Amino acid sequence: MAMTLNESEIQFIEEELCDADESPDPDTSETLDKYLADDLVMIGPAGQIFPKAFLLEAHRPPKKQSFDEVKLSERIFKDLGESHAATSCRADYKQKDKAFALRFFRVWKKIEGQWKLVGGTVTAIPPG
Repeated sequence: MAMTLNESEIQFIEEELCDADESPDPDTSETLDKYLADDLVMIGPAGQIFPKAFLLEAHRPPKKQSFDEVKLSERIFKDLGESHAATSCRADYKQKDKAFALRFFRVWKKIEGQWKLVGGTVTAIPPG
């Protein structure tokens, strides 16, 4: 089945977010700032709330971690109309001495012609 325009646009953005995690650049917050809505709410693996400011700070020195590889798989896209969509994916992270996987659920909204992440969850996937 062919991808819709909305799906290809959001898939491109999710790849850019993935590239920001993989980048050796010590500050990739500009990429996140471009795609995160100002009132974003992400729920973390332990139920904590991560606003946009927290995520931007996590992508600046000294907190930014660089990964050797970040691979997205198990992607699901749901078009919720002209200006809304939901996605889910598995992200496998690898560093020299550790590896882990997360599942993301994301809600997207087109705001002033640009897709923005408005909410979602991050769930840790147990090893094995």
